[in-house]
Amino acid sequence: MKKLIVLLLVVMTCVTLVACGSSEASADNVVESGSVAEEYEVEPTRKYTKQEANENIMNYVDQRVASLMKSDAYKEADVKGKSEKMLAVLHSLEGSGYIIEGSIDYVESDGVIRFTYSTDVSGDVIIKD
Repeated sequence: MKKLIVLLLVVMTCVTLVACGSSEASADNVVESGSVAEEYEVEPTRKYTKQEANENIMNYVDQRVASLMKSDAYKEADVKGKSEKMLAVLHSLEGSGYIIEGSIDYVESDGVIRFTYSTDVSGDVIIKD
C-alpha cells in the first residue's frame, strides 16, 4: 500500500512539473521517498547557555511529574499505585536521557522517589495519600 501511495505521489509530481513547464524535474532531484529534493539552509534562531539548557531539562521533567500528579488516575490511586505511575514516568524520562540512568531510587519507608536529572542535580518526589 505504501509503495502504491509513493508511486502515485511520484506520478502526480511529474505530471505537475510537466504541466507547469518546470525545467527542474530531473532524475537528480527525485529522492527515494518520491518527492522532489529541495535544499534549505537553516540557521539557529537562538543559542542557549548551558544554564538555560539545564533549566529546560529540569523544567521538562518537573512538568511531566506535575502533569501526572494532577491527573485523576494519580489522585485516585493508593500509595502503591501512585508510586508505580510515578516510577513509570521517571523511567520513561530516564530512557529519554532527561534523568541519569540508574539514579532512580524509591525509598518506600519514606515515601520518596529520588533521582538525578541529567544535569547532575538531585531531585525527589514525595509519594503520599
